[in-house]
Amino acid sequence: MAPIFSKSSKKGAGKLDLSRAIGSSAAPTPKASPLKRMEGGGRRKYRRRDAWAVCNVISREGHRVDGVLLNLSESGARVRFRSRSSLPNVVRLSSSRYKINRIAHVVWQDTYDAGLHFVDE
Repeated sequence: MAPIFSKSSKKGAGKLDLSRAIGSSAAPTPKASPLKRMEGGGRRKYRRRDAWAVCNVISREGHRVDGVLLNLSESGARVRFRSRSSLPNVVRLSSSRYKINRIAHVVWQDTYDAGLHFVDE
């Protein structure tokens, strides 16, 4: 398995290989217009915006899993984890970059990603 960080003496050495960090096995998805998605009768009430920030997902018992915030909306977020994680139904999402500290329900989860829906506290 190739390392996520490159160790080359060339320009850009030590940079994070983003394709490895976010999972290079999936092909990039085409960018659709958010307005078309909203107008087309989609299920989402709020438009998602791309994000890239370190975040923490914390259980009620205090167990913490570090992740990367991939997208964000008024009602929820998508988070990617470095390793396989099994989250409880209710978590707290925290990201200093986006000034988020919210309780959320885990709506869906696959091997490395999770979809969170924010709830009012």
